[in-house]
Amino acid sequence: MSEPTFNFARIGDQMIPGKLLVRATRTPWRFHNDIDLRLAVVDGAKVTVATNLILTTQDEGADFPPLMTMGSDIGQQLMDQLWECGLRPSEGSGSAGQMTAVQAHLNDMRRLVFQEPKP
Repeated sequence: MSEPTFNFARIGDQMIPGKLLVRATRTPWRFHNDIDLRLAVVDGAKVTVATNLILTTQDEGADFPPLMTMGSDIGQQLMDQLWECGLRPSEGSGSAGQMTAVQAHLNDMRRLVFQEPKP
């Protein structure tokens, strides 16, 4: 899978120059179902990694900034990695590839049922 290139990454209030990398992995030898999430920004030989998450208490209903902003291509990459870790959507239909295959099968069945047989 090709890695998208950005001029900067925005994490919290920080704008960090480089390419944002998001990785989701499952460690198979663990006895629980945890998924590890890693964030890094690569700028040449310099790698900036996210190591700590700081939680603060807010009043209910208060607006707060996003933890991280990512492009849809990075979001897709994260979803693909979560899929590889075994996570599936709780609701919704299958992937576009599955739907295309189902549609092709339905078209074949319609052709068999509704078209006149050839002599």
